[in-house]
Amino acid sequence: MDKDLADILPDIEIDQRSQESSSYSILTSTSIKCPRHNLPSKCEICGNPAIGYHYDIASCNGCKAFFRRTVITGRQVACKKWGTCLEEEIPINRRICPGCRFSKCVKVGMNPRAIRAEISSNGEILKNQLLKNREADKLVMLSPKTAEDDLSISISKLSLIENKIDDLFNSKWPSNYCDWRTVTEILKAHPILEMSKIPNLSFQPNQLFPDHAGFAHNASLAALEFTKMLDIFPKLSIDTVQKLVRHGLFMCGSMMTSRRSIQKFNSDTLRRTDGTISGKPAKSWNGVWVDHRKIVQRVLRAFLRIKLNDVEYLFLKVITILNPAVSDLFAQDQKIIERERNRFAQCLLTYCLREYAENNGPSRFASVLSIISSMELQQKEEKSFNILLRASFPDAIVLVSPLFDEIMSA
Repeated sequence: MDKDLADILPDIEIDQRSQESSSYSILTSTSIKCPRHNLPSKCEICGNPAIGYHYDIASCNGCKAFFRRTVITGRQVACKKWGTCLEEEIPINRRICPGCRFSKCVKVGMNPRAIRAEISSNGEILKNQLLKNREADKLVMLSPKTAEDDLSISISKLSLIENKIDDLFNSKWPSNYCDWRTVTEILKAHPILEMSKIPNLSFQPNQLFPDHAGFAHNASLAALEFTKMLDIFPKLSIDTVQKLVRHGLFMCGSMMTSRRSIQKFNSDTLRRTDGTISGKPAKSWNGVWVDHRKIVQRVLRAFLRIKLNDVEYLFLKVITILNPAVSDLFAQDQKIIERERNRFAQCLLTYCLREYAENNGPSRFASVLSIISSMELQQKEEKSFNILLRASFPDAIVLVSPLFDEIMSA
């Protein structure tokens, strides 16, 4: 099956000349829960002795109180160790990482509806998001390991990562301030998911397009942090990851901005974070007439044409970034990437078959993958436009943002 999918999946086209020039899902636990009239022995979050069922899940008093407090206040803390704190058994009375603890509460299915207390405004936002995601994907894994299980687990993991980068992606970037970190520096650092924590932001009065900078930079940065948090990332060399993101980051950013325009603004035109229309009106650049506003709509129109949903979006995004056709990858890394990409493709196919039945599932699968050609075309046209901008403004230090400029010139 994997070999067949490898033949179906398009190799995202690589511009060799450029190369040379350079709403998360909440799942119930996979284990069978004890009958409710029996006292559970183990907390499903931390593994310590449980005192009963709280918010639908067997848990200890500490995890019960922690989940309740987090939902009431809406305050979430990101893990500083890449989300691995609960991989080993936690000794009793040892402090547990709050980021991993809340993620585990959500993963095993703690129900925010069961909380009966006055909730702050931030808590209401968090609670509503949790409830929305519970309703969006009611996936229950009760059988032994199957393709459906892998689908459920993959949706959960990707959705959790997507949710973590949401605030960063939707942040309003301060005008004329630049994040000077390179792709390599960002990849080597722990994820920074709050704009206020980005180091060494500096004022750049000569930034050419400050109105577009935050929009483009946030999309690129959020897509980069998304890639870093994938399970495959630690298995690859830093050189390989650099090549993957330099090729696929713009396309992932285009997917994210298109999805936001549709979901947040109900728009058939690409919108910036503040809702204003993105793209520059048609004009002549160094004698070349360019309708940039039309160029930036390609991926958005593809989303609208096939009515891409959230699950399909997640799988398409990760399939796009994991491209084994990128040039000069280490052979071992290439095998890992191809195997992981085929696994995500299998999950997408399983999902399409489940949602659209055997008659329409394969054609839906092909329709979702066809968006890749729109992303390729938009990326080529955007990079060509970037060349025109460089020719028109040769003395400009920053066109849009340092990170975005690096991606566009790669």
